[in-house]
Amino acid sequence: MGKILVGFAFFCFLFFAQGARNVQAAIMDVSDNFVSLNVDKKAAWYNDEFVHVRAKFSDRRLAFTANSIMEITWEKAGSASLQGIKEKNRLVIQDEAGEDHEVGQYVVNKDGVIISFNNEIEDFENVTGQVDFDLQVKNKSEKREYPIVYAGDLTKNLHVGGQNEPVEEIGSVNINGIYDQDNISWEINIDPDKAEYDQIEVENTIPELSFRWKIFED
Repeated sequence: MGKILVGFAFFCFLFFAQGARNVQAAIMDVSDNFVSLNVDKKAAWYNDEFVHVRAKFSDRRLAFTANSIMEITWEKAGSASLQGIKEKNRLVIQDEAGEDHEVGQYVVNKDGVIISFNNEIEDFENVTGQVDFDLQVKNKSEKREYPIVYAGDLTKNLHVGGQNEPVEEIGSVNINGIYDQDNISWEINIDPDKAEYDQIEVENTIPELSFRWKIFED
């Protein structure tokens, strides 16, 4: 009878049959173990919208060992880009006695996802599972674009609609709103070659959540 791996990681489920493997010290990329890659079933996404991604994997091609990793990345297209919503979660297996074993973790960063395993994973075989995470869509032009998500040899194109009113950059300052779990933060990027911009003021009015900014020049 199969066992269900209890994932303390949000939206991560694994299934296994108990076994044993030898420890390998070298880091090995087993991203080819991804078996499916899916995104929200929507015809198009627009600027600042969120996309939910689910990637499933198994050890049928390559066994998971200590220091095995898998990666998911994404690539911009034209003016459209994708931004990961940062999070870090443990991967936990519950054995037949009900004891928990932390077998690794997955970390979502702005530019990709890394799933890593430790030596505990070698006590289990026939492992399958999935990870879920969110991306924020950015598109500053009127043109529709198709950024790509990669998971091993799997790819998924996103249809990102153009803007009715394209976002304009003022001077050399680019400001992005980032949603991270229960918080919203602002990321301000300034071109270092434009030293004449000396001071930036960011104002956020509640409850309208309006946003405006000013550049002060000497």
